[in-house]
Amino acid sequence: MRLRYITFSVLLLAGILQVSAQSLTERYSKQRPVVIACDNEHPPYMFINYKDEPSGSCVAISKTITEKMGLPCRIVMKHMAGTRQAFERGDADIILSDSRSYNNPAYFISKNVIYYFYANEDSVAEIRFIGKDHQLIEQIDDQFTRMKESGDIAAIQKRWAHPEDSIPEAQPIALYIAKGLLGIAALVLLVTIIFMLFIHHIHRNTAVLKGMVSQAPNVDHYYDIEDNQAAHDLIHKYEAILSNPFVAISFYDHNGHLITKNDAMRLLDGKDISSYRQPLYNADGEVTNYFVAIRRPNAT
Repeated sequence: MRLRYITFSVLLLAGILQVSAQSLTERYSKQRPVVIACDNEHPPYMFINYKDEPSGSCVAISKTITEKMGLPCRIVMKHMAGTRQAFERGDADIILSDSRSYNNPAYFISKNVIYYFYANEDSVAEIRFIGKDHQLIEQIDDQFTRMKESGDIAAIQKRWAHPEDSIPEAQPIALYIAKGLLGIAALVLLVTIIFMLFIHHIHRNTAVLKGMVSQAPNVDHYYDIEDNQAAHDLIHKYEAILSNPFVAISFYDHNGHLITKNDAMRLLDGKDISSYRQPLYNADGEVTNYFVAIRRPNAT
């Protein structure tokens, strides 16, 4: 009987040692994540955000710690009474709570305090990690200490205590809509300015062409246009008028050398003609090129 009792004790101890030796990554997985329960009414530490998701500095710290440990994590938020019930019946592995509520050997409590909750001037609650898995609480405590020494904990707490000093975790959809409308308004304004400049350019060229077109039917006048971009635009847009046999055109380069001329201009070569130069101006008052009106003497 005594031998049987000793054998049972040895097997029980071996089972306990085997469970202890099992790593956290073997006990917790995507199908069985670490479940952390916490209160939902303590902003900016623990609360439900506008997306109806757990949020706050304690939530961010918990997620960062478990991520660094390579453990999947799920946050469960309820009123404090519901949170305690979920933890005590085994629905959660860890609870973020005042250590005084679980000061008994059945629970393991982290040495580090996540934050101090001031209920009133005479009551201060120390919110810690509390759970039944000693190995899990111990490694969370170690990771918290390393993050505290590196400044990661302080950075997370500052981001939630002073959101104006950092990029917020999430922005309301109204802000995205406002930014989108502002971008659209800026784009519409830019397109409007470009369109107005284009219309102004068309009106300026049209005014120049109207003067030329009004003189084209006069068979006693011929026009000599120097070669530049404006001339090419005129020829392209009013090819029918400029191909009139009574309109003589010569093309010159920027140095004043003749490039080519049309048939009407060739007919004038060697004939007794007179001419006058008429400058053309752009919108800035600069001379762009010249029309040279050529008149043949009247027959006697």
